[in-house]
Amino acid sequence: MTERSELPQVLSRLRLFENCTALTREMVANHLHLHTFAAGEALLAAGDQGDTMLIILDGTVEVTQQGEHVREMGTGDTVGELAVFSPAPRSADVVALTDVEVAELSAGGLRIVLSNSVAVAEELLAALAERVRELSPGA
Repeated sequence: MTERSELPQVLSRLRLFENCTALTREMVANHLHLHTFAAGEALLAAGDQGDTMLIILDGTVEVTQQGEHVREMGTGDTVGELAVFSPAPRSADVVALTDVEVAELSAGGLRIVLSNSVAVAEELLAALAERVRELSPGA
């Protein structure tokens, strides 16, 4: 399991944070909460209220909607990020395929990070745009 003191270094290896300064990664790390999930355990459930996003630090998850496979995601990917911008019921189920370690970032924590880092804002917007294209054929 990742130690809190290791978080800035771990973040430097993830696409979302690789172009950030060490100071920004340290700030982000201060707003993260670490969680582990065993293979088969649910990280997020469709219909649940949420205002946090998860950054996958290690492992692989499956995303499904109404029981249908949508995609697999792994180290460096984010899930649940729509909820930090617009709190609403979760739109998908996310289940650990392997043991998974995630860092949870709240909407409030993300606002602080985004107000201090254009690089994180740009990467997160790119990830959101990609997600919209995947879910909306022809977009």
